Amino acid sequence: MKKNIIPITDLRKTNEILNLVKENEVVHITKNGYSEMVIMSSEKYDDFSLNPSNKKNEIKHLYAQELNQDHCHGFVNIGTYSLPIKIGNVKANTELIIEAIKRAIEKKISILVLPELSICGYTCGDLLSHSSLHDQIKVALKKIKDFLIDKEILVFIGAPIFFNDALYNCAVAMQNGRILAFIPKRHLPTYKEFYETRYFTPYKEENTYYIFDNEKIPFGNKIILQNDYYLNEVIGCDICEDAWVSHSPSLDAVEAGATVIVNLSASNETIAKNNTREILVKEASRKLNCVYIFSSSSYEESTTDLLFSGECLVGECGDIIKKSELFFPNDLDVTIDISRVKNHRRYLTPVVSNQKDNFIVCHYASRRNIPEQIYNRRLSRYPFVYNDFSMQEVNYDKILTMQALGLVRRLKAINGKKVVLGLSGGLDSTLALLVCIKAYEILNYDKKNIIAITLPCFGTSKRTYNNALTIAEKLGNTLIEIDISNAVSQHLKDIDHVDHNYDITYENAQARERTKVLMDYANKVNGIVIGTGDLSEIALGWSTYNGDHMSMYAVNSSIPKTLIKGMFNYFAYNTFKEIKDVLLDILDTPISPELIPSKDDTIQQKTEDIIGPYILHDFFLYHLMNEYYSFSKIYFMAKITFKNEFTNEEIKKWLKSFIKRFFTSQFKRSCMPDGVKVTSVSLSPRGDLRLPSDISYQGYLDEIDSLD
Repeated sequence: MKKNIIPITDLRKTNEILNLVKENEVVHITKNGYSEMVIMSSEKYDDFSLNPSNKKNEIKHLYAQELNQDHCHGFVNIGTYSLPIKIGNVKANTELIIEAIKRAIEKKISILVLPELSICGYTCGDLLSHSSLHDQIKVALKKIKDFLIDKEILVFIGAPIFFNDALYNCAVAMQNGRILAFIPKRHLPTYKEFYETRYFTPYKEENTYYIFDNEKIPFGNKIILQNDYYLNEVIGCDICEDAWVSHSPSLDAVEAGATVIVNLSASNETIAKNNTREILVKEASRKLNCVYIFSSSSYEESTTDLLFSGECLVGECGDIIKKSELFFPNDLDVTIDISRVKNHRRYLTPVVSNQKDNFIVCHYASRRNIPEQIYNRRLSRYPFVYNDFSMQEVNYDKILTMQALGLVRRLKAINGKKVVLGLSGGLDSTLALLVCIKAYEILNYDKKNIIAITLPCFGTSKRTYNNALTIAEKLGNTLIEIDISNAVSQHLKDIDHVDHNYDITYENAQARERTKVLMDYANKVNGIVIGTGDLSEIALGWSTYNGDHMSMYAVNSSIPKTLIKGMFNYFAYNTFKEIKDVLLDILDTPISPELIPSKDDTIQQKTEDIIGPYILHDFFLYHLMNEYYSFSKIYFMAKITFKNEFTNEEIKKWLKSFIKRFFTSQFKRSCMPDGVKVTSVSLSPRGDLRLPSDISYQGYLDEIDSLD
C-alpha cells in the first residue's frame, strides 16, 4: 500500500486528497506528528473492515512512522541572509526576497530568516506612515506567499503591519503558500539613535487574529510554530530589541516548548558592537538551551546617520556555530542540531516546557533530509583540543595549572611534602611529572621531593628509558631506577606461569608489580603515589585492575590522549623549552604499555593497533559524554568528519570496540582514585558517570550493525 501521510494543516488540499482516495489509496492525517484520522474510499473501507490483519499492518506502519520521524538525527539546514535591499522600494525588495528563497531551496535550506523590516528597509523613516507603502506591502506579501505554494521551506520576513489603527513591526512566517503567523515586536528602542515609537506601537496584548487575503491568521508575540513531521522543531521569535531586554519573548517561547529562536534584527554597527552581539546570541542560546538564529540588516540600509553591518549569527547551546563577515550582504547557511538542544535540556539544564497558556501553536509540515553530502557544519577531528566551532586551541597552560591545583589542594590537606610516580618516558607519565613540577612551583616546594621511579622490565625500550632519565635530570627531580624483571619472573614462577607465554597474566603481572613498588616506596618516604592514567584509557578500560588502575591521586584522569599530544606540542615550544627535544621525541614514539619484549629495541606492542585509533575513540567519547548523542548519530558524524582518513567499515569497527570496552570497563571506574575534573568530561563514579558495572551493551552493537 502506498504511504500517504499528511498533517492536519493540509486538509484544505481537498482536490489532492480526493485524487488519492480515487486511486483507492489510504490517506493518514496526523496532528502533532501522531495519527489523528484516516481518509479512504468506501471500497477500501469495506475491504479494510473485513480484513482485521490489514488494520494491524496499518497501525504498525503508523507507529514506525512516529518512531522514525527524526531519522535526520535532529539536524536541520537553516539560512540567515542579509539582503542588499532598496530602501522604500517594496517591489524590488520582493524580488530580492524571492531570489533569496530560491537560493535557499537550491541549498536544501529548511528554515530561512531574513532581517527586520526586510520588505521595505529598516531606515525608510517617515515612509512608514504612508498608506501607499502599506498597499505595496500587502501586494508583496501575497506575491511571496503565492510563490511559496508547494514549497516546504519556512521563511521569516520582516514587515510593518497596520492593524487595529496601529502600526506594528512584525515578523511574517510563511510556508507552502500560507502565512502562518504575524509576530509583532514587543519592545521598541527609544534611546540614542533609535526612535521606533515614532512609527510603531509595542505589542503587549493577548494574541488575536488578522485577516489577510481572506484568511484568519494568528497575530501576537505569544506564538510558536511546530513542524508536524518533526515534533522537536518548534520555533519562537524575537525581533531585535526583544533580545536585549531582561524578559524577552523568546524566554516565554522556550518555556512553551520552542527549541529554535529566530531574531529578525536591524543592528547598526559601532566599534566593537559585533563582540556584544556575539555575546548576546551566545548567552541567549546557552541560558535558553536553544538554537538562536540572528539575522541583521545589511550596509545597503541608509547611511544618513547609521551604518549597518549585516552580521548574521547562529548560536547553539552556548556555542556560536557560525557567523558571517561584517558589512557585506551575506548568505549564512549552517546545519543546526535540535537533538543537541533536547539532550542539553534533558541532562543538563531542565527547561520548564509545554507552558502553552496564552500561546497559539501554528502547525506547518516540512520534511527534511540531511544526507552527508549537504551536511553543513564544521566538526573538529579533535573536539577535546579544538572547539568544534571556533577551532581555537584550548589554553594548555591553564589546563596544566588546573591539574596542578588539584594536587596542591590534596598535598595541603594531608600536609604532604613528597610525591612518587612511575616515569616510563611515555606521554602520560611525563605529563604527570609536569603537573607535579607546576604544583611544587606553586607550593614553593623542593622539586627533589618529586621522586620519579623508572621501573624497566621485559618490554622497556631504550628510547623510552632514556627519555625518562633525561626528563627527570633536566627538571631537577629525584630519579630512582628499580628493575622489576627478576621480581616479575619470580612471581610468574610462583604461580606456575611460563615466562614466554605473553598473555594477559604476563602483562598484568608487570603492571601490578610496578604499582606495588610505587605504593611501598611512597609509604617508605611518607609520600603519595601520583596516578598517570588518562581519560582515554579510563574510558576504554586500558589499565590493569589494581595495577596502573590504582594510585593515591590521579592527575590525568580528565585529560584524553589527543589533548595530551596537543599539550606536549605546545609545551615543547613554550612552557618547557628546556626539554623540547625530549617532548617532541615522546610525541613521535608509538603509544605502548611496553609489556611485550621488544625486537632489536623496536617497540612491538602498539596500543592503537590493539584497541583502535585514539583520534576516533576521543571523538566518540566527547560526543557521548558531552552531547549525549546516540551511537548512530555519532557514527553519522564520524563518517563525515573522518571521510578522508577512515572507511565507514573501519569507523564502525572501532565504534563497536569503543562501545564494548566502555561499558565492560565500568567496574574499574567504580573504584577509580580521586582526580580533579579539568576538561568537560570526567568518568568519575562520584561525578559525571554513574552506571552499574553489569550493564548490557548488546543493544548498542545491534544498533551499529544495522547502519550503512
